[in-house]
Amino acid sequence: MATPSTKIIGGWNKIEDLSTPEVTEIANFAVNEGSVGLKLEKVLHGQSQVVDGFQFLLVLSAKGGEEVGEKSDKYLAVVYQPATAEKKLIFFAPYLI
Repeated sequence: MATPSTKIIGGWNKIEDLSTPEVTEIANFAVNEGSVGLKLEKVLHGQSQVVDGFQFLLVLSAKGGEEVGEKSDKYLAVVYQPATAEKKLIFFAPYLI
């Protein structure tokens, strides 16, 4: 039986370091492709999956507009990075949980 620290091939695995350049690039890609006027603040949670490339599931904090005090919101994004092609945004929506 798999324990929480065991990586499961083909399964979702927690991304331990959310501040790497790769994770930040994928998060920025998701925000830019999935919205107009939002700016990434922080990656709050992330998981990855090996599927003929990589699939990333990210919970993001993003803020829109230039107004002072503009509140940030959470978003859920799924990005697919094929082994031989460009990234694709699969899903992007407010995270309501």
